[in-house]
Amino acid sequence: MVQYLAVKELHHHQDTGEYIAWGIKGCRSPDEISETADVYISDVFSSEKEAVDFAQLCTRMKLSLIHLADVVNDLLRQ
Repeated sequence: MVQYLAVKELHHHQDTGEYIAWGIKGCRSPDEISETADVYISDVFSSEKEAVDFAQLCTRMKLSLIHLADVVNDLLRQ
């Protein structure tokens, strides 16, 4: 089973200074053997609630790790 987590990040941008963002990490259960590595996408959300809700939805819907980047791209285009 894959579990998705919201990960808090501290970033710095030369124009705006420091800011907090949230990334999404997809992890396989330790007992699963797969050639697909864990997936991490940085700086996706500015809201902790949105990040946590998205991670929980991905886990609940059993999103495959190979589709995370596509789903994030689609989300950001809305």
